[in-house]
Amino acid sequence: MILYIIYNAGLLELVDKDNDEDALGYVDNMAILAIGDNLDNTTDKLFKIMNGRDGGLDWSRTHNSKFKISKSVIMHTT
Repeated sequence: MILYIIYNAGLLELVDKDNDEDALGYVDNMAILAIGDNLDNTTDKLFKIMNGRDGGLDWSRTHNSKFKISKSVIMHTT
């Protein structure tokens, strides 16, 4: 289990904490948090984290660790 946490550590470093983004992880679970002025702003941040250059999807391909979209959730709050 400790090796899995070390292996996935890079995924948690995709966020920019200076830009009101954060990531939390436990074993093979992860949560990404984006804070913004409105829902469009937070959606853009999450999109860039996952789809940007060297983002989550790139990490997934290079680490042979596929995301299961059916287990993924985006929750917006105001």
